[in-house]
Amino acid sequence: MNDLSPIYTQIVRYVKMCILRRDTVSGEELPSRRILSATLGVNPNTIQKAYRIMEEEGFIVTYLGSKSILQFDDKMVEAIRDDLLRAELTNFITEVKKMGFDRDKTCTLINEFWERY
Repeated sequence: MNDLSPIYTQIVRYVKMCILRRDTVSGEELPSRRILSATLGVNPNTIQKAYRIMEEEGFIVTYLGSKSILQFDDKMVEAIRDDLLRAELTNFITEVKKMGFDRDKTCTLINEFWERY
């Protein structure tokens, strides 16, 4: 993966993508911070930060003893979808502009590819 974003951001995005792809369900337990830290080989503080962000965004709940559970409904899924789309579009448009492409050409190519895939 060529993602240069912080690892905690990548973890949050991964969980959001799992929710959107329906690879997970509301009520599913996430791995403990300690286990995920060891599995990924990253600092436990990184995992803690990712979990804290997900708690703040409202799609996980952490109970006494550090058990974290996914908690989302259709409204939350739609908010996650919008959030990820905005982030992807921001990155895409930033890079396209840096490469010197104009809006019309970019939109034409997007429409072509949209129909193809």
